[in-house]
Amino acid sequence: MPATDSYQGSSSPLTSFGRSILSIRRDQVPTMDGSHDPTSQELELETFQKQVAEQFNELSSAGPDELLSLSWVRNLLDVFICCQEEFRIVLFNNKGYLGRPPMDRLIGEFYERSVKALDVCNAIRDGIEQVRQWEKLLE
Repeated sequence: MPATDSYQGSSSPLTSFGRSILSIRRDQVPTMDGSHDPTSQELELETFQKQVAEQFNELSSAGPDELLSLSWVRNLLDVFICCQEEFRIVLFNNKGYLGRPPMDRLIGEFYERSVKALDVCNAIRDGIEQVRQWEKLLE
């Protein structure tokens, strides 16, 4: 059973992100050799993906009152920064694999998700600024 099956029934906003992170490994093309031993690169990627999935799964388990609170957003940003740094380390440790599958695809997906995450950060910043403006108007 794929690890992503446990997320299918969840209504959490991070569910689709968790599924996309976990599906990276499943989407890889298996080798023709049935006795393929994972390389250190594959093990490092798998470990990274598990860590990311665990961190975002923990965030997605927040209750409705916690979701999108300032402390939750702060935790989200902390997790995002940690994931960015850990992925940079994975890339640094595997420079020789950067142009080959699956790393080339993972890098593209990583940058696409980074841009989307920055868009979320900008939206949060704009929302906070709007709340500040409302506070000034109320005074």
